[in-house]
Amino acid sequence: MKNTFRIKISKDCKQKFLQLLENNNEYSCIRFDFTPGCSNKNTVEIYLDEFKNGYVIENIDGLFVMYNEKISEYIKTIEVIYDNSTFMVKAEPIKSMQKSSCNKNHCGKCCGHKNCSKCSKN
Repeated sequence: MKNTFRIKISKDCKQKFLQLLENNNEYSCIRFDFTPGCSNKNTVEIYLDEFKNGYVIENIDGLFVMYNEKISEYIKTIEVIYDNSTFMVKAEPIKSMQKSSCNKNHCGKCCGHKNCSKCSKN
């Protein structure tokens, strides 16, 4: 299966990221981090960071973006916009994940699924 993971960053957002990196020259890129969760409660976080081994690095119109390759197993597209002095992230999950069940490796507490090993009521 071909990897179709994409990152879309609005023009205003890209300019704000570049400004942040310019004002904080100890950082060299934007890093996206993903934490899968139960019941599609997944989290995508954005960090200012330095280049690191083991990450994919993309140059998006002069903005360096870094992410772990495993993100593409869960997410199809990340879209970031800057509006009202806020960065907003929208992550489109891969279709097969939308019907996923509880994964005991990612579930920190009872999530309500019948087969969740973290639930005391099972």
